[in-house]
Amino acid sequence: MPRDNAAALQQLAQQHGIELCFNDEGVCAILIDGDAVVRLEGEPRGTGLRLSAAVGRLPDPQHPHALRVLLQANFQGQGTGQAALGLDHVSDVVVLGWSLKV
Repeated sequence: MPRDNAAALQQLAQQHGIELCFNDEGVCAILIDGDAVVRLEGEPRGTGLRLSAAVGRLPDPQHPHALRVLLQANFQGQGTGQAALGLDHVSDVVVLGWSLKV
């Protein structure tokens, strides 16, 4: 079991044969298949990480039906499990986020 976020990131890098590290803001962005970005955020010496990734866009993010769909997916984890969906306030992209302890 890794002792902290930096050790967990190092273990992940070794398992997949890639280089990973946190930047000065405590973020490690992983590009998958050239277009999907998974962000790992946390203090390198801490034990809590936040994973997030854009999963799509809503046709009209201000439409009540679109917001209702997001709320239903988040309701008691029925559509998201331990993760949660939300809208990025800058880009209106739907983001799936998950907090975990290492």
